[in-house]
Amino acid sequence: MIIHPFRALRYNPERVHLADVVTQPYDKIERQMQAAYYQKSPYNLVRIIKSRETEVRGDEGYAAAGRLWAQWIRDTVLVQESRPAYFIYRQKFLVADKFCVRHALVGLLDLRRSQRVLAHEQTLSGPRGDRLRLIRQTESNEGLVFLLYRDSTSRFRNIAEVAHDRAPLESVTDEFGTEHETFALKPEEAGFVDGVFEDGDLIIADGHHRFSVALQFMQECETKGWKPAAPESFDKRMVAVVEMSDPGLIILPTHRVVFGIPQYLLASWEEKMSARFEKVEAASLPELMEKLNHSGPGSFGTFSLDAQAVWIRKQKPEPEELDVSILHLEILAKTLGITGQQVAAESKIRYFRDPLQAMQEVKRGSGQLAFFLNPTRIEQVEACAKLGRVMPQKSTDFFPKMLSGLLFMKMEIVKS
Repeated sequence: MIIHPFRALRYNPERVHLADVVTQPYDKIERQMQAAYYQKSPYNLVRIIKSRETEVRGDEGYAAAGRLWAQWIRDTVLVQESRPAYFIYRQKFLVADKFCVRHALVGLLDLRRSQRVLAHEQTLSGPRGDRLRLIRQTESNEGLVFLLYRDSTSRFRNIAEVAHDRAPLESVTDEFGTEHETFALKPEEAGFVDGVFEDGDLIIADGHHRFSVALQFMQECETKGWKPAAPESFDKRMVAVVEMSDPGLIILPTHRVVFGIPQYLLASWEEKMSARFEKVEAASLPELMEKLNHSGPGSFGTFSLDAQAVWIRKQKPEPEELDVSILHLEILAKTLGITGQQVAAESKIRYFRDPLQAMQEVKRGSGQLAFFLNPTRIEQVEACAKLGRVMPQKSTDFFPKMLSGLLFMKMEIVKS
């Protein structure tokens, strides 16, 4: 079995109001969000996963976060379920005024079978080091790794029916209006999980750094001679698995605004583009986005102070060829001289989910040129992962994000 039930640790509803303590994933918590979370509650999870202490006190800050975590457990701010279970995680949300629902199965992934898990994004040393320093102190999983799975048995798709017409174990609406609910499965209800994950690959949607760190921490523990003392230990990782045909599986595009480009490159980029792309002008941003949506793979919208247009690649892309890869390799690199190192450092590019914000960035003079993309398709993510290809940064924006703070896994370890 690759996905296991577990005795989850949860916030104690007698001690806290759930809306005051949950957070967005740690890598999405910006400075303003961090401050808001700190104000909400002395038990808000930000004090562990994005602590101010770690920013100013280094290793001692991570140790302080670990001590605070242990204190919350001692003080029953966090309590553990008495029996192992799988959990259903349901999210209800709006995208472009359309109501959507997404279901995930939450359990523990057996890290000793990690060869079944495929990644599609590079991890960076900074975030890896940060998460490793934290897990050494808490010996817990405080956030989910979001996995995708193509179910050939069709049984996993029944997950929505299991949660239908049932009161949730916990429910909270986040600051972006998404409703998050969890449900604990009874042993007799978990039969549909048996054998489902034995064939096919699991693909990381979100949480590449968390997964990488879980593997590294397991290796560290084994090197020290430590042993798992329960199913909840360092050889497992808390994950949420979504079936790829789930109607609520939404990927949003991430648009780019470039800045700091030498003027001589800007003056000649359209001429260089014309060798590979056809240009279709647009009179407004809504018209541009509509034309982009109907132009198919290999198409990009652009906005500058002088013009806005859709550029359509003359050579039709291969099915597994990503628009974002074409943008980075054929446009940003070849026409604007932006190197891979500059992309990684975000020294020439800013990223925006909202096309209007990207356009305004150029109008304010903070950017020189905005590029708009169509969303990456789930089939492309699957194909790239199976081919072992690494996508550029910000290739996928799975919406909404999975909250941190609904469920936790506390490791039990025999330390020799």
